[in-house]
Amino acid sequence: GEALDWLCEGAGDASRGDLAALLRVCGGSPLQALDLSDGEYLNINNELEVVFKQISENKIDPQLVAEQWLKAEPEICLNWLSTRLEWAIKGRLAPEAWTPVTDLGGDALHNTWHDLTLKTLFERLQETRDLLGRLGRGVNAELALRVLLLGFQPGRGRT
Repeated sequence: GEALDWLCEGAGDASRGDLAALLRVCGGSPLQALDLSDGEYLNINNELEVVFKQISENKIDPQLVAEQWLKAEPEICLNWLSTRLEWAIKGRLAPEAWTPVTDLGGDALHNTWHDLTLKTLFERLQETRDLLGRLGRGVNAELALRVLLLGFQPGRGRT
């Protein structure tokens, strides 16, 4: 679409596919995507997609992921997760109206989160937002993050 074309003109070396993914993560906002279009954020996006695929296939321990997030940038990771959950929910509620999926290609997490119910996606989104709001306030972020990430394992998200 127009937003992606505009972003491609102003974003330097990033590929169109990477910029499309970045635009999706930014909720379709090209200005926000341009602010984040350095390679680091694109790498984070790709890494986090792989992490959630591995969690959903029981190939990585959510405790290890929680520790890594807390050492790195927990806010970036949680903001990313919040955006991707919102996107997954919109895609379930109104797939015909959710243009980023059709305009920019499939959501890499669509199949990964296929077994999670809509109710579970909403619960994970609320947990993610709650944890974002409590970061740096003495809350045991590691425990809360571990519980959140465990909720993406198979068999745990079917409430």
